Amino acid sequence: MWMAIMLAVLISMESKGKVDALGKHGEVGCLQITPVMVDEVNRILRVREVDKRYKYIDRYDRQKSEVMAKLYFSYYKPRTPRQYAELWNGGPSGIKRPTLATRHYADRVVLKMEEALSCEAY
Repeated sequence: MWMAIMLAVLISMESKGKVDALGKHGEVGCLQITPVMVDEVNRILRVREVDKRYKYIDRYDRQKSEVMAKLYFSYYKPRTPRQYAELWNGGPSGIKRPTLATRHYADRVVLKMEEALSCEAY
């Protein structure tokens, strides 16, 4: 359930849920996935010796985007909502050396996660 809430928060922040959202730097879909992210997910699948590969067009499919995000997170193993946000926004180095923009993004994600989790408690 926790991962579902994290993905819902990221989707809300990245695209407000629009699967056809277009970003300024080549990121698209509900999670605003870049071509580099698709390449990284495919690299992770190769390392894990899984035959499945994703195409850039798959970024427009919400279900496939969520699976790509889960694969990415499972590989890098962030531990806290802040680390999930830093990884998503800043890539693998986002956790180790977050930029000011990545920190600001993570602050917003953590706040939304706290709000979402407090609503789940009721």
